[in-house]
Amino acid sequence: KFHGNDILHPMGYFKKILTFSSFEAIFINPLPIQVLMIYEPREDSLLLKKYIKQFAFGKVLDMGTGSGVLAREAAACKNVISVTAVDIQQEVIDSCKKKIHNKKIVFVQSDLFESIDKKKRFNTILFNPPYLPEDPQLKDITLDGGKFGYEVIEQFFKEVKGHLEPNAIILLVFSSLTKKKKVDQIIQSKGFNDELLEKQHFFFEDLYLYKISLRKNQPPKWGVGQRKFLFF
Repeated sequence: KFHGNDILHPMGYFKKILTFSSFEAIFINPLPIQVLMIYEPREDSLLLKKYIKQFAFGKVLDMGTGSGVLAREAAACKNVISVTAVDIQQEVIDSCKKKIHNKKIVFVQSDLFESIDKKKRFNTILFNPPYLPEDPQLKDITLDGGKFGYEVIEQFFKEVKGHLEPNAIILLVFSSLTKKKKVDQIIQSKGFNDELLEKQHFFFEDLYLYKISLRKNQPPKWGVGQRKFLFF
């Protein structure tokens, strides 16, 4: 029996089931639960947000925007030209459009880069991915990063090169529950360097904030039909 609209995730997170002003329910169905979720700012969001003013510049991509808190922070930076805020859930995008009115921000529904123009490149990418190992009994697209927790991050790094300006940076936050060594291996194997900006410890996990850039000998992957001219 639950009073209110939250239940406690085994990893220590709260999951919102329904949003009503007054709510009382008894759940007896053992089948997996899957409902619309808007990821509200938590420790990981706040850790990433802390560094946006210092590092964000140019054209910014907020991948997995959720509540839009990181997109708004980026849009407030003088060095930022524009912000593309992406989320896999159309309902989340609709919610952000209703709540956030900023000429710098464009909201786009996309599963990672699936719906992003192949020619569009960014100077800064903000990524607070779903990074927890999936829980079959509590399906949550905002938290589940795949069977082991790192699969979404891995797919992101398979796709991101074609959307990077030569001087681009990626700010990535993830958890020790994601298997840090595996995330490091993914980043390095795709031709990137990473710098640990901050580590925060909580009783059930550590959070890591990385600043990531292409290795100098790893030029961006230019899209089909794009040409790069060199002048000597």
